[in-house]
Amino acid sequence: MVKSFDWQPGNRTRYELVYGSILPDNGFIVVWLQSGSSGIAFKWFGDYLHYTYFKEKTGLNDADAAGILSFLKSQGHEVGMPSGFNDSGCRDLSEEVYVS
Repeated sequence: MVKSFDWQPGNRTRYELVYGSILPDNGFIVVWLQSGSSGIAFKWFGDYLHYTYFKEKTGLNDADAAGILSFLKSQGHEVGMPSGFNDSGCRDLSEEVYVS
């Protein structure tokens, strides 16, 4: 079943997503409706999803990849996040270096 989600992970971005399982091949699909009615679609088979593969196939930057991967993690998928981002899809400020 495919459902619509309004995902706001706290990175100051709102992701209008369509997500669900695809039968009969037991795959999954996520679509980011960037323009409200069309966008980037990604299909996979539920295995571990690393951000480099996700970025390569979707053309997203680290921040948006992390935001959408955090949604997939909230749905029970195992994902690898980009360096410098936490599991919520936000920049990990504990890794920031401040120079005065």
